[in-house]
Amino acid sequence: MCDSIAFDFDGTLIDISMRDYLIYRDILTEGNYKYLSFNNYWEMRRSKINIFNLLQSSNVDEKYFDYFIQKRKSLIEIEEYLKKDILFPHTIKTLKYLTQHYNCYLVTMRNNKFNTLRQIEWLGINDYFKEIIVTSQNKINTFSKIKNLKFVIGDTENDIIPANKLAIISIAITTGIRNEKLLKKYEPDFLIKDLIEIKNILYNV
Repeated sequence: MCDSIAFDFDGTLIDISMRDYLIYRDILTEGNYKYLSFNNYWEMRRSKINIFNLLQSSNVDEKYFDYFIQKRKSLIEIEEYLKKDILFPHTIKTLKYLTQHYNCYLVTMRNNKFNTLRQIEWLGINDYFKEIIVTSQNKINTFSKIKNLKFVIGDTENDIIPANKLAIISIAITTGIRNEKLLKKYEPDFLIKDLIEIKNILYNV
């Protein structure tokens, strides 16, 4: 029986950095606050800086914090901002290869399933997956239900820790919301900087 691979979505198959930044920028602009440059903001986000500390670094009044959090939550999965996401350069090539040898699953932690499925469709990658699973829960239950799941590929602890607990081979990728230093702390079986590296790992395991 064919082995399975579970992919994370945000930060693994698609670059979400501009969506994340533009929401931050637009909410601060609405409140007449100055915002950090993209590079400074994204470096802080990838270092897992607390959002309140990030806002303090932007000299945002604490009274605006709650509004920022609620506004960001309302915008993060709407189509206007989802359109800012782009596929990483080797996403399609990697998926084309892997679907010839494995059952591929997409497991993403989001709240708006409808918009997520629409986004996957307009990005043109929906046909590469045996199943697309949108969940707001910890991924460990989802992973445990996927038959013959051998590999989990993702950019955060939400992918690596559950995979390790289930003794599934974990592959961390540095293209997303966590930097390499943080990812190493979660002790993935493999650490890669580009999706194209997956082929060599699977070949040698």
